[in-house]
Amino acid sequence: MNVSRYPVELKLTINKDVEKALGKLGPKDDSKRQIWFLEDVTPGLRKPRPLGRASVVVRLRTGKKRDDSTIKLRPARDSQLVEPWRTSYEDGGQEYRIEQDWAGSRRSLAASCVAEFAPGTLEPLIAASRLAPAFDDKQRRFLRDCAGIPVTLTALRPLGPIKSVQWKDHDLDGINVNLERWTVGPLDFLEVSARAAAGADADPEKLQRRMEDALGRLRLQVSDEQVTKTQAVLDWLCGN
Repeated sequence: MNVSRYPVELKLTINKDVEKALGKLGPKDDSKRQIWFLEDVTPGLRKPRPLGRASVVVRLRTGKKRDDSTIKLRPARDSQLVEPWRTSYEDGGQEYRIEQDWAGSRRSLAASCVAEFAPGTLEPLIAASRLAPAFDDKQRRFLRDCAGIPVTLTALRPLGPIKSVQWKDHDLDGINVNLERWTVGPLDFLEVSARAAAGADADPEKLQRRMEDALGRLRLQVSDEQVTKTQAVLDWLCGN
């Protein structure tokens, strides 16, 4: 696959001494959110987490500025993205994006269909187990057209919440990055992310090295990303 075909989101994760890392980075103006992941937790399954095994991620987020729901395929196959899901777009409160997801040495394609809601919309639905209004028709069509497995969204269980604190547009030695901290149970992660645009002039590998070098100069230890944050969190929430 041509590296320059899609934008690249570069992610480096710190999962040790997160408070110390934040002290060295010194971010300001945080925003707080809560995150739930949805899974099929039917008792007696021979293999748990069927959505995760099928590379399907279903997520709900709440915050002061907005709520949103996401259906994501990661890792996705380019060939499973049938029309009209081969081109990213934005349409009001609905966004569909295709991007490469680089986390350390792990590289994959991700396709996400996101719907935005007014703040305060989703938490009552989660509390009442009324998940149908959390997803729109385009998201259901994306899931039906591309996921490769049948999914009834209302049969899924929300797992969480995960506490999220985000700092946007932080300067990391001349690199514009976003920081996001996740905490749930004993797990504590800090993700440092940046975007490289699509196109022949983009050099995501160079940007990734610059990010790694900048964190290294601060003596911050980066995870090797053998397991994604999402997978680690779901493993803990599901008791695996």
